[in-house]
Amino acid sequence: MPNRLLSRFVNGHLHRVGLHLSKKATITRLAILQAEVERLQAEVERLQARDAEFAHCKRVHEAEIERLRQRESQLTRERACLIDAHLHFQGVEVGSLPVLIQEPAPRTDAQLPDPVIAWTLDRFQEKPGWALNLPEDLSTFHTGSSAKAQQFQEVMHQTVQLGWSTTHMCLMQVIARMWSDLPRRYLEIGVCEGLSVLALVTAIRFQKALRRQNILEPFFDELVLADFWGNQFGGSARGSHQHVEELLRSVHVTPDQVTFLDGDSKKTVPAYLRSRKNHVPFDAVFVDGDHSYHGAMTDLENVLPYVGKVLFFDDIYHPAHCLRDRLLEVHRSLVKRLKDDFYVFVNRSWFGFAAFIRKDVFDALP
Repeated sequence: MPNRLLSRFVNGHLHRVGLHLSKKATITRLAILQAEVERLQAEVERLQARDAEFAHCKRVHEAEIERLRQRESQLTRERACLIDAHLHFQGVEVGSLPVLIQEPAPRTDAQLPDPVIAWTLDRFQEKPGWALNLPEDLSTFHTGSSAKAQQFQEVMHQTVQLGWSTTHMCLMQVIARMWSDLPRRYLEIGVCEGLSVLALVTAIRFQKALRRQNILEPFFDELVLADFWGNQFGGSARGSHQHVEELLRSVHVTPDQVTFLDGDSKKTVPAYLRSRKNHVPFDAVFVDGDHSYHGAMTDLENVLPYVGKVLFFDDIYHPAHCLRDRLLEVHRSLVKRLKDDFYVFVNRSWFGFAAFIRKDVFDALP
């Protein structure tokens, strides 16, 4: 019996010693882990400091790259302006440029001469977007003294294709700007595959959706689409408007909401305008039909009296029509003629696009 008691006493003592040693080892281990955590936190802070330093260097490098790009753009413009100035003095060799101290004839609209445009067009091999390499041409847009118009011109200038073409992206920019006064009467000349009217419908629906309005209810009081449906000027050569009717039906614009004018727009559009029961202006008119000088001028003259808010004019920098068919000249003459009543916004990407918006309409937009 005493031996059993002694054995139990000894075993209990050893157990208590083991527990004591176990607690001591745990405390030691915790201290080691705490030191390791502090070391790792210090390492994290060091790496974060390095990341901040690298981010600063990245910003400095990006700023330097942007500065060099701006300098490159400036040099490109200066080169074009040098050619411009040289061409003002026909017969004067580049080596005799001191003659430039003579005062050239003033150009009130700062219009680029056609030789500069032709040289740039040739230099960039007629690629879409070639006109971005031209110096700024003040005869192609008009914002007056309006800061809001100047800001929107910058938006239009920077618009690029993103799924939709640049033309359609610019159209959507205009519709987004007019969200409080969306067009309900629309006339388009030169429909082709119907992508422009599709872009318009998409843009209007999107603006309505943003404001939780009914996007399926009819929102056109008048929708008129005119085309020859041939292969001229990039036409579809489909021979009828059936494909556009099906396209619009797919976006819930039924045929009874659309008036198709099949044939030469120079004849069908005036006939339709004369036949209207009322002479309410169209909220928006898109001209992209006959790209000849005479054809474009005729289409524009026919619709100008009926433009209520905005006029779209496409392909002003199209390589095939800009100079040869004088579409840029048509556009410039339109700017000069309408600038008292309209702001003119232009995009030179791809084939060029212009939006003429009535000043009273634009100024009233929120």
